[in-house]
Amino acid sequence: MRSESALQELMEESERLWNAGDQHGWEELWRAAVPGEHVLESPAGSKPKRGFEEARRQVWQQTQPVRITTKHLIISGSSVAALTENVVSIGDETFSIPSIDTYDFDDNGNCYERNYFALPAS
Repeated sequence: MRSESALQELMEESERLWNAGDQHGWEELWRAAVPGEHVLESPAGSKPKRGFEEARRQVWQQTQPVRITTKHLIISGSSVAALTENVVSIGDETFSIPSIDTYDFDDNGNCYERNYFALPAS
């Protein structure tokens, strides 16, 4: 089990690296934090993406340059919930998309992540 402070540091550093556009640093951080399998449901309820390539690298490539800001972080045991603002610009329009992101870490080095969000109506 990871300490609350270690999980908080992971989330803060992940956000910092993401917003700095440091893909290499962000990937290294998550490889060290999750030596086992990373599973991602984004959005929650969709088919899970499994493994580092799908759950981390492809997500980076498909969603950058979204800027994220954690508004509230709750850590309970080995689980994290984050209320996050995701800001993306498409052409002349800027969208703010709130999300609730959950991370469940287990003792085998795995992480199960779920992202809850609704895309703005077009």
